[in-house]
Amino acid sequence: MNAYRGFVSAVGSVLLICAGCSETSMSKSDQNLYLQVIARIKSGEIKTDGEKGIQPSAESTRLAQSASLPSDLQKVSSDGQIYIFRPSPSQLLVVFKTWQGKGFNMEGWLYAAVPFGPHDTSKDAYGKSVVTLGPMDFALEKPVNTNWYHVSYKLD
Repeated sequence: MNAYRGFVSAVGSVLLICAGCSETSMSKSDQNLYLQVIARIKSGEIKTDGEKGIQPSAESTRLAQSASLPSDLQKVSSDGQIYIFRPSPSQLLVVFKTWQGKGFNMEGWLYAAVPFGPHDTSKDAYGKSVVTLGPMDFALEKPVNTNWYHVSYKLD
């Protein structure tokens, strides 16, 4: 019986440690990199394709709101790209991809300089809260804190 309890205790400890390892958790070291990206966007160092005057073709999987990350920050996105939206002078929204599927399908983190209020989101056909950014409706999977959300786009 004691061996069984020891085994259960060990398995429980491993599960608790691994609970923070999922795609829906953000490590402290990655948080610092995400904040560096946001600071560089605000300083004008990181710009969207649209801000650079580049308009992607219709068959491209890039948006005018896409931005390439500098090499020292590329690890915060699965493909080295982010989406940047500025719906108002006080709001900055940045989408970091953690998984990229076919077309625009993705999962990732959404940073909102101003936390979303009830009028900033809507419901999709499945009743899930979504925020519309450009041509995409990002499902708000899980709030991380007042400025960060785990999001997905899976309509392609």
